[in-house]
Amino acid sequence: GYAQLAERVRIYETMRANILEKESNNQLGGRVLLDANERVVNELIMLEKKHELELGLKNISHFQVAQHFFRSFEKVGNTTLFRYLKMMPKGGVLHAHDMALCSSEFLLSLTYHEHLWICVVKSEMQEYQMLRFSLLQPQSEESCEWSLLSTLRQSTLSDVVDKKLLEQLTMYPLEQFPNEDAVWKRFRSIFRLVVGLLTYAPVWSEYIHKALEEFYADGVQYLEIRSVLPIVSALLLIA
Repeated sequence: GYAQLAERVRIYETMRANILEKESNNQLGGRVLLDANERVVNELIMLEKKHELELGLKNISHFQVAQHFFRSFEKVGNTTLFRYLKMMPKGGVLHAHDMALCSSEFLLSLTYHEHLWICVVKSEMQEYQMLRFSLLQPQSEESCEWSLLSTLRQSTLSDVVDKKLLEQLTMYPLEQFPNEDAVWKRFRSIFRLVVGLLTYAPVWSEYIHKALEEFYADGVQYLEIRSVLPIVSALLLIA
């Protein structure tokens, strides 16, 4: 009767609770006991997580984790929860490519080094295809023409050049990628553009140092770099 059904439900709930507890204990960090200060921090983080979830339940457009990363990452960075997490120590980055370690803004700053040439595609779009350090103008490619980047910034408004360079160093704007092939085409073009910038020894040294600073600022304690071991030139090329 009813009493037997209630007993079975109680047994089921007890068994289920035991299984969930065992799973929780077997998770990474499941057996770690928090001290008083850590419990306070954990409570603050959980409050913010619940707050973010409540916003999402009220309006899905406010639930950042349900949005495309390209559209939501700036908003995520402005949340209280992200600020808490940014200050906390992290574990490790186990897969970071050597040509993709630093922020795009820092890569742009590296293009202000002297003797840097840029190959501009011969089209109305005036896209940038390659970068190269050289004392003399490199030989023009079939699809683009070399210009000294500092001269290009003088002949064209520097902020216009920088805006286009920054656009080509990132995967934005999202509207440019209607399909996966377009995404991979841009992805490959980014590395083609930066390899000539980063394989100049003074720039490479500055780049690696900045990368370590950025990871340290994010609280990363361990970093594994996947490197193609590029040939780095200590001298300026003479085309």
